[in-house]
Amino acid sequence: MEPAGCPGKGMGAAMSLPLLIVDAFADRAYSGNSATVCLLEGLAIESFMQQTAAEMNLSETAL
Repeated sequence: MEPAGCPGKGMGAAMSLPLLIVDAFADRAYSGNSATVCLLEGLAIESFMQQTAAEMNLSETAL
């Protein structure tokens, strides 16, 4: 089931979403495990999440 109005619906349209890159499990910058975080208002479709993770080129991406 696809959530209505979710990011990724109608892929191809330009979108602007805030992305944060954090250093998880670290007490200083540029150490630990880098991860991309994107805060969304609702659920996203799987293809959108996979494409975003691939674009960020980090092993961990949370949407």
